[in-house]
Order: sequence, then C-alpha cells, then structure tokens
Amino acid sequence: MFEDVPEFAPEGIPERPMIPHTSGTLGIQQIRGKNIQTERKYLGQSQEEFAKKLDITLDYLRRIERGGATLRINKLSLIAKRLGRTIADLERP
Repeated sequence: MFEDVPEFAPEGIPERPMIPHTSGTLGIQQIRGKNIQTERKYLGQSQEEFAKKLDITLDYLRRIERGGATLRINKLSLIAKRLGRTIADLERP
C-alpha cells in the first residue's frame, strides 16, 4: 500500500518496549497517541519534523498525540510505517 513511501525509522535500531501505561482508564485513542509520541521522541524527531513527514498540520499531530483525534486506517498505517512499527504496536497498552 505504501511501497513508495520511504522509511524514516533508522535501520538497525534495537527493539524497544513501549512505555507501559499505569492507568486502566485510557481509551484506544489515548494509548495510540502516547505510543506515537513515545516512538517519535525515541527517534529524535520534533513534532514539526514528524508532521511534515506525515503531510499533516502540527495541530493535528498534537491532537493525535493527546488522543483527541480519530485516525483513519490509512493515516494510522502511514504513521506506524514512518515510526518503524506496526498498528498493533501502537495500540499496545
């Protein structure tokens, strides 16, 4: 689906666990948002840089990371790919 989209995650980076969330009250959007933010920071990308790579506004990325935006599957797939992760990784509490 995104064969022509270049990878932005560095090759050969070590497998790293997602940060566990202690709150059992987080919804899927909040879990995704926190995991997206965690992975973006791990890769050393600012919100501005990552938003440009996703071709979205900075405000929209901020809403995604706060868990306040509903993502379509194609955008979620693109985000996961750019982070070098799977959708399942981003949904893991």
